[in-house]
Amino acid sequence: MAEEKDSAAVVAPVVAPAEAKASSSPWGQASFKMHNGKAIGDFPLAANMITFGRNKGCDIKIPHPHASGYHCALQRDAQGVVFLEDTSTNGTWVNGKLVGKGKKVYTTHGDIVHVVRPSKADNEEIAFTLLFFESPQKKPAIVIGKYEIGDQLGSGTFANVHVCLDSTTGLKYAVKVLDKKKISVGSNKKGPSAKRGLVEEVKILQELNHPNIVKVFASFETEDALYIVLELLQGGDLLDRMISLGEEFPEDRARLIFIQMMKAVSYLHSKGVAHRDLKPENILLETKDSDKIKLTDFGLSRIVGEGSFMKTICGTPMYVAPEVVQNMGQSNPKGYGKAVDVWSMGVILYMLLCGEPPFDQRKPTPILDQVKKGVYKMPEDLQQSLSKEAQDLIVQLLAIDPLKRITLEDVAKHPWVVGDRKSRPKIQRQGAINVQQLASLRISALAGSSSASSRDSDEPPSPSRPPP
Repeated sequence: MAEEKDSAAVVAPVVAPAEAKASSSPWGQASFKMHNGKAIGDFPLAANMITFGRNKGCDIKIPHPHASGYHCALQRDAQGVVFLEDTSTNGTWVNGKLVGKGKKVYTTHGDIVHVVRPSKADNEEIAFTLLFFESPQKKPAIVIGKYEIGDQLGSGTFANVHVCLDSTTGLKYAVKVLDKKKISVGSNKKGPSAKRGLVEEVKILQELNHPNIVKVFASFETEDALYIVLELLQGGDLLDRMISLGEEFPEDRARLIFIQMMKAVSYLHSKGVAHRDLKPENILLETKDSDKIKLTDFGLSRIVGEGSFMKTICGTPMYVAPEVVQNMGQSNPKGYGKAVDVWSMGVILYMLLCGEPPFDQRKPTPILDQVKKGVYKMPEDLQQSLSKEAQDLIVQLLAIDPLKRITLEDVAKHPWVVGDRKSRPKIQRQGAINVQQLASLRISALAGSSSASSRDSDEPPSPSRPPP
């Protein structure tokens, strides 16, 4: 291709990267043009990082005096999402909008990227159109502030959870989208003051900051929904980890998880927030290979309102404290405090150490009646294998009377928590971890969510229960 001359500059041909030319499976294409619409080439995009600029080290060289040494870069992540980062001095534009040095934007199929724009001084223009071959990205259906709402990750009674993208940085987050038709404000206010209360409650949660609590970054309210932008974790939840492990956790490993949970709940309580829906599904793992946990869905009752919240926890009765069960259905229920979280911690610790729930879903007695009476019995083989300190802590956590239940301050000083006792050697148990019971907890929670939210579920039916 011949060089094109202009009164302002001499422009050499745009040079494609050798690697991209040699690739047999590019994921996209940069289709260049110069001023007056004259095409100068289509260059395949194959690498996950492709740089553009005047510098010889760039993947695609743009030898124009108005182009920076490293002008911009395309970055493609593991999910195939492509971002453009502006590293220029003179500016990079996507669809006519300036990106800004050091900032990233989400790109889509058909976007036009300007490296050099026409000016009064000269009419030079260098731009390319982005074309995606593999699952072309589409513009998100919903954009809230700087966040672009993407695929759905999960759903519950009041909310759906989606992945979202910060269009200014390219960072991914989770966003919980709460349907305002299904929730009521936590206070008893009505009218405009109630709406103000909803936003204020979220802001309280947004101020929380602890290494074992999912961070709330932002919130937005529309006429129909409340959007809460959260830290995105990729490790699944604790119930999935229990099921995949296929056996009870060794004491030393369970202790590390429990201590993180204890510190997180203690922090919430110190800030005047009770979790009140503490369960393995609300304990997220940071990564697939890590046991670092973070609590989520804390303070939900403050947002959705007491009546709506009570319907939610009825869907997962395994973790509800006896005093909460006593209040159900009463016209003037008695108040209850943060001790409900301590009870839930006891149920979770039991499940970690025993590999099954303390209350048996196979019994004819309903779970809530078992909880109200505190009826549970640890299998004899586990009584032999677990340390006495672990068994004592479970008993104190699962005290029926909240006034006699161990406090978090005393939990932190309990011998099992502060000790460094290693797990005892495993004994041959009469039966492996009851995966069916744990899996049925997941199915029951989904069924309750489906019933409350009137949504269809793609989950398999609950497995048949083994004989008691």
